[in-house]
Amino acid sequence: MKISESTVEMLSKQVNAEFYASYLYFSMSIWADRENLPGLAKWMELQAKEELEHAERLHKYITERGGSTILAPIDLPPGEFASALEVMEAAYEHELMVTDNFTRMTATALEEQDFATVSALRWFIDEQVEEEAQTSHWVDRLRLAGERKGALLMIDNQLAQRQEA
Repeated sequence: MKISESTVEMLSKQVNAEFYASYLYFSMSIWADRENLPGLAKWMELQAKEELEHAERLHKYITERGGSTILAPIDLPPGEFASALEVMEAAYEHELMVTDNFTRMTATALEEQDFATVSALRWFIDEQVEEEAQTSHWVDRLRLAGERKGALLMIDNQLAQRQEA
């Protein structure tokens, strides 16, 4: 069964949201580089790449089902942050929003009895559990560090250990 136009529109919005997420995380990486936090910069750069992969995965699904992804302009993300904690809190809040998007899309697909789309979205729901856990972990670590520069540098070194998926 060919994918419905309404599902193409819904998933295309998320493709564009994933491109924005990549842009947001790349902006955070640029900020971290400027602040001499190479571990945070690397972590955010890898996150930006991962979001592009998510956009590509959604696009591939739309195409496999006979649809055509609809691209839209991408908003400019913020480029200034007060601290590494603010960066990671913004990342966590963004991931919560993305989870909400995937939850709503899954509910819509269930309503429409589009079980192929429900199945495709399950991977993203599972991925969001991991995304929320990771960003929440780093928010907690940065809160514990507070204003202690030595603790921030230790966390930055830990962030630098992230490997490409």
